[in-house]
Amino acid sequence: MPSTFSDLLQDQRLLRDVIATVALFAGVFSLRYVLLRFIRRRLPKNDHLQLRWASQVRAFSYAILAFGIFAIWAAQLQALAVSFVVLAMAIVWGTKETLACIQGAFYRVSSNAFAVGDRINIEGIRGDVIDHGLLSTLVLEVGQGHQRTGRTISIPNSLLMTSPVLNESLAGEYMLHVMKIPVDRDSDLAELEQRTLAAAARSS
Repeated sequence: MPSTFSDLLQDQRLLRDVIATVALFAGVFSLRYVLLRFIRRRLPKNDHLQLRWASQVRAFSYAILAFGIFAIWAAQLQALAVSFVVLAMAIVWGTKETLACIQGAFYRVSSNAFAVGDRINIEGIRGDVIDHGLLSTLVLEVGQGHQRTGRTISIPNSLLMTSPVLNESLAGEYMLHVMKIPVDRDSDLAELEQRTLAAAARSS
C-alpha cells in the first residue's frame, strides 16, 4: 500500500485526475443536495411536481457525473481500450490454429463430408475414420495396397478448410481403383486382359 500511494504521488497526471474526480463528486453531490433541499422547501411534501423535479435533479446529477468522469479519464480509458485491443489480437493470433480446427469441425458437420467408418484421403493421408472431435479426426491408416497398417493418424480439422477431402466410401462396398501394369511391347494384350480379369475374379 505505501508503495502504491508513493507511485500515485509521483504520477502527476494520475494524481491530477484523481483530485479532479474527487472534486467533481463533491461539487455535483453538493449542488444536488442544495437543489433538492430548495425543492422540498418550495413545493408541498409528496407533491407530484416535487417528486418530478427531484427525480430530474438526480438524473441530471448522474449525467453530469458520467460526462465528467469520461472527460477526466478519457486518456486513461483510451490507453486501456488500446491495451484490450492488443490483448484480443494476441489471443486470436495465439489460438488461430485452434479456431481453424473448430471451424473445420463445423464445416465437417454442415457439409456431411464424412462419418465414422468412411475411408477418406486428405493430402495423401488415407485411412478409415474411427473417431472425430472438435479439434481432430482420428483415422486408421490404409497403405498403398489398401490394407490397414495398424497405425492411427490424428488429422487436425484445420486441414478440412485448406485441403480437399476425398471420401472413398460414397460408392458403397465397391470402389474404382486405377492401376498400371507394365507389359512387354510384343505381349498378347487380349490374353493379358483375360488373365488380369481372372486374377481379379479370384481375389473378389
